Amino acid sequence: FAGSDNDFTRVSVSSLSDHLPLALSVIADVVTHSTFPAAELELARTRMLSALRVELSQPASIADRIFRREVYGAHPYGRSATPASLQAITREDVVNFFTQRVKPTGALLVVAGDVNAARVRQLATEAFGAWRGTPTAAAPPPAIPARSLTEIILVHKPGAVQSNILAGFTFITPRDPAVYPLTIANKIVGG
Repeated sequence: FAGSDNDFTRVSVSSLSDHLPLALSVIADVVTHSTFPAAELELARTRMLSALRVELSQPASIADRIFRREVYGAHPYGRSATPASLQAITREDVVNFFTQRVKPTGALLVVAGDVNAARVRQLATEAFGAWRGTPTAAAPPPAIPARSLTEIILVHKPGAVQSNILAGFTFITPRDPAVYPLTIANKIVGG
């Protein structure tokens, strides 16, 4: 599995402990030798455009997109994919981002299971030993805008049989040490 969100990219593999050498070899190959075939990019784009069409028909998704845009403004957390933005991504964009940003400096390898630390270290060194580099520094994102007024934003969706109401404010970022206690508190109060 590979995926990204606003704060990190991860590649993962799951295997039996006996197959740990192969699993580490596979994940190292994905991280260090991804080729991003054009056909796969087009398949991913088609799937994302289809999912986006569904998303844009759902009041909850529409409310969430507008909520994030209004709360975060020009900050990356306020951005949402559009059909035009998905169509504009080229294979070269993907390759350039990957080759500039996916580097061992700052990477984290987590192995959980019935494993031996010394053996994992040896296998990881073998699998990732030739991987070198430091990510290209990204420009710092704009500041999250401070809000001083209460605002009400209405989004008219003709024909919608459901309404969604969101209320909120900027609070903490995912890097804040309080994120874990607040995540638990959020679960306790319902969500």
